[in-house]
Amino acid sequence: MRTAAWWMAAGLWLAAGSTAVQAAEEVHFTVDTARSTPELKVGDKGVLSMVINPGPGKKVHDQAPLSIALKPGKGVTLAKAKLGHADVANKGAKSPEFTVEVTATAPGAQTTEAEMQFFICTDKWCERMQHRVTITTTVK
Repeated sequence: MRTAAWWMAAGLWLAAGSTAVQAAEEVHFTVDTARSTPELKVGDKGVLSMVINPGPGKKVHDQAPLSIALKPGKGVTLAKAKLGHADVANKGAKSPEFTVEVTATAPGAQTTEAEMQFFICTDKWCERMQHRVTITTTVK
């Protein structure tokens, strides 16, 4: 038979585990691609946009390593395949935006994969983030 002390210890362990899961799920940032050109005609140019929005009390470190490696689909070409600090469109902003020109070369739903690496910081800590985002451009 289990004692009340065992049940109390089990309850405390579960409560501690629950808190750890909640902390692990804290949102440090989001990436917004809504400013990207959604549709193009073959031969037309548009823009792919990625905005890193840090969570409350956080920032994207403006001196720590930051890279975005872009892999376009077969129906689009990009002006650049790698982006970094020098490519921030809105320097000094809390939410840095990265843009790159895209040219449509073949019809269909064309996807570009972005592998992002950057640091999110507070006044007490900095943590390296890795994030993958897919941007779809419909070419007509």
